[in-house]
Amino acid sequence: MRQRQRKIYVINYSLYGLLMGLFLWVAIVGDLGYLSIKTPVNAMVFWHYHLAVLVASVLVGASLGIVGAILQVMLKNPLADASVLGVSSGSQFFGIALLILFQYVKVDSNTFGFFFMACILGAMSVLAVFLLVLLLQSKLSNIAVIILLGVGISAIFSALTALVMSFSNSAFLQQVVMWQFGGFSSVSWPQDILLLVCLVIFFVFAYKRHMVFDMFALGEKEAVLMGVNIKMLFSGLLILLSLLIAATVAIAGPIGFIGLVSPHIARMLLKTNKMWYLLPASMCVGGIVMLVSQYIATTILYPLVIPVGIITALIGAPFLIVLVVKQLSK
Repeated sequence: MRQRQRKIYVINYSLYGLLMGLFLWVAIVGDLGYLSIKTPVNAMVFWHYHLAVLVASVLVGASLGIVGAILQVMLKNPLADASVLGVSSGSQFFGIALLILFQYVKVDSNTFGFFFMACILGAMSVLAVFLLVLLLQSKLSNIAVIILLGVGISAIFSALTALVMSFSNSAFLQQVVMWQFGGFSSVSWPQDILLLVCLVIFFVFAYKRHMVFDMFALGEKEAVLMGVNIKMLFSGLLILLSLLIAATVAIAGPIGFIGLVSPHIARMLLKTNKMWYLLPASMCVGGIVMLVSQYIATTILYPLVIPVGIITALIGAPFLIVLVVKQLSK
């Protein structure tokens, strides 16, 4: 048992080292890295944009990784990620609605602040539906209700988004489509700090309840018998999760597959479902996958930049196919 724990710790620390090593290599040696600075303009671009983008990619990947790890346990769905509850779709719709408003109302400063608040409003609207359903139930007897509710909400907001886009002009439509693919075209240090605060709050909330998540993995009835208040747990989780997802959508757009593949890669490496080990490992894997995807997106066709969501889809989709095939073969 002690040898197994030692192996898990070695793998976890190896993931941390790999993430730090990749970050330093991309930041220092990679294209647009520190060693490529030749002029004061290059230095300004590096410190104020390129480095902020690299930090944002790690934070977004880590956020999606931990959200996916928790949702896959709570919803008992190996395909669950940040999009399954509809929070991402709600944030996306309100963000696009604000982009439409910007065409008619000129905003000279703090554009991201308005955009972030729009994404928060979208997330909170979805959250309000979930909390209302939870309050109307004397107890949450079937967790599948949450999944079905999330699918329905996601479908509604996706339809509204498509409706808005169908009446948009070609220039705006192109802008929205590029944003939907995901990317870090306009990241700044204040945005990184905001996302870091949201991630730390969510991580502390989740990590303190790692034993509760382990109980829940045994089954809903077993968790209740062991004293878990499912309604209270879901309410707190949904509030902080909505805030974190809204922050990732506001900064990088709706990026898929990271939250799906990261927890599974972490489980395969650690060979355990214990959330004490799985949560930080999923965050680290998410950060690694997103950082690699961002590097590929900015270098493979340089000076053209591919939306990073396309790269994550190309990485995640084959993994999803393999996962489904393995599930069917059981």
